[in-house]
Amino acid sequence: MPVRADRVKDDLILNIIELRAGGMSSYDIAYRFELTPEFVRTATNRVMKADLKESWEGRDTVLAHYW
Repeated sequence: MPVRADRVKDDLILNIIELRAGGMSSYDIAYRFELTPEFVRTATNRVMKADLKESWEGRDTVLAHYW
């Protein structure tokens, strides 16, 4: 069964989030994955904002797992 394109993009964004949360700059991440730094920041910030909006945990708890 072929892997769906959405899943591949989701996995890429999860990898990017992990690296960014670990302290890697958006420029270094972009270089590693041949993306733009703007894509890295936009994609990861969207996930963080959605997590803040949908999580039942407090804001500080959620943000502790981000950059």
